[in-house]
Amino acid sequence: MAMKIRSDLDLPTLRILLDPGRASFTEAVFQVVRGRDTPYEVIRCPVPELGLPAAMTGLHPVEDRALTVPPNVLDALQRAVPGLGPSPLPPQSALWLEFPSPRGYLYVMPWERLLAPLGRSLFRLPDHLVRPQAPGQTLEVAICASAPLAKVPFVPPQIVEVLVRQYLEKTGRNVTVHVFTDENWYEQVRAVLQNFGGQTVVHEPATAARYARPERTSRVGTSAQVSNPWLLWMRDATGGKPLDFVHFVSHGYLSGGRGAIAVASSPTLNTDRRWSRFIGAVEVNSFLSQVGAWGLVLTGPAGNFSEAGLRELADCIALSRPGVTMAHRFEDDIDCTQFGWAMQTVVAPGSALDDPLPCVTCWVHPRFVDFPQEYEQDLHVNADGSSVFITEPTKTALAGSETQAWVAAATRFLETQQVRWLPDSPDVSADPAAVTALGNVAALVEKHVNRSYPSGGTAQGDDA
Repeated sequence: MAMKIRSDLDLPTLRILLDPGRASFTEAVFQVVRGRDTPYEVIRCPVPELGLPAAMTGLHPVEDRALTVPPNVLDALQRAVPGLGPSPLPPQSALWLEFPSPRGYLYVMPWERLLAPLGRSLFRLPDHLVRPQAPGQTLEVAICASAPLAKVPFVPPQIVEVLVRQYLEKTGRNVTVHVFTDENWYEQVRAVLQNFGGQTVVHEPATAARYARPERTSRVGTSAQVSNPWLLWMRDATGGKPLDFVHFVSHGYLSGGRGAIAVASSPTLNTDRRWSRFIGAVEVNSFLSQVGAWGLVLTGPAGNFSEAGLRELADCIALSRPGVTMAHRFEDDIDCTQFGWAMQTVVAPGSALDDPLPCVTCWVHPRFVDFPQEYEQDLHVNADGSSVFITEPTKTALAGSETQAWVAAATRFLETQQVRWLPDSPDVSADPAAVTALGNVAALVEKHVNRSYPSGGTAQGDDA
């Protein structure tokens, strides 16, 4: 619950919502608040003045350049925001965004860019208290870069190279990056990544030829089944090893209010000049659960078909599961410096971030959470915000370099179900049956972890 996180951590916050007093929801309301204080309305404006269309369809994409903040709104916020003071948690420049109901499509706006004149680094509050249980000093990353012929062309090797460099230099972890790209770009991607040595693995697209190709459609799918060949390839090519971050470099798409990534028909077929193939939030969410990922990044290339589509997709994922979710605009961050700062702030300790990140939209739980002691038992979280249902043997296995993906997937399942089943407030009693069920699942996971990784050793082949 965003409001509880903001209240407990005394966060300087900008709230953006639709006026609930108007049946037609035609006005956007801007409020500022710090911690538990009462939100103060700064200004409001008609929604059409923000450039948002009346309907979200795939036929007429939302143009980011048409989205704007009226000068009088920006002036009012520039006067009001400094009074909130610095963030009590690093980085001090942080200003937290909250989108309470009713929010309409206000959340797809590029507020990080539009509000850059405020001089603050903006982060979006998640809607749950549970933080993901991250592994130790290793970081497994999968970058998928597909440039379908149906969209404005871009050069995947150029983007992948600078992204890999940021992962290796800014995260403070021992990183391995798995790269997946279209067959026609494979050799060039492999060539530009040779200097990174064993820290990168470029997977050969030919190994994905066996997967069925998705149908040609303008709709964004709602099935939870992982069926797109790109996702199946990434899942199977890593050999059951868990991934921490999954990073797509692709055009966005927005249809019927649902966001998606746009990819080629398959890793080995990119001939359709009219339609890309679209992967929506439901399938992406299932895929992230299967590979055990706790981070998702969506980088849109120059000429991105729908920046708003990527933000909508990212928002949907952020609402569904604990973790870190980012949408990144490459066109104005070609060296990916802003992305690197965002990753360092979220993943590595000691970030000195002090500037806006207009090209990065990031949903993340405040990093240094310290829940009051009396909340820990009631909310079933540790002092650092991690779930009490993730046992020490499971944590040890997660940190291992040879751990299989089922351990991370089981951990993500426990965290996600805790968010869904247990209350976000100590004032509401948790359903004992839900607590028991989570405890039983955690015990079952620990049993198989102990069998597969006895005393923190190597895997014994149990793929339960």
